[in-house]
Amino acid sequence: MAIGLPSRSEIPARCMQSQHAACNPSTLHAIVEYLPSQLEWRVTVGIGALGLIGALGLIGVLGLIGVLGLMVFTIAIKAALPTLKPGG
Repeated sequence: MAIGLPSRSEIPARCMQSQHAACNPSTLHAIVEYLPSQLEWRVTVGIGALGLIGALGLIGVLGLIGVLGLMVFTIAIKAALPTLKPGG
């Protein structure tokens, strides 16, 4: 066995099974278990929440622009209708 490589008894049983997601090879050529800490989960959820808020905000802004555009269009039509009447 090469120097620095762990023996099979040093590798957690979960990691020996088909590429378990919580087991990562380290730069020391050892397989170590990894689970995100509570802080890492909170950062992940916070980033996702900010992205969702940003997306919903963009949809809201685009919706507001659409509503304002329809209002301007409606006012323009109401102003133009008297000039479009035959004989008017």
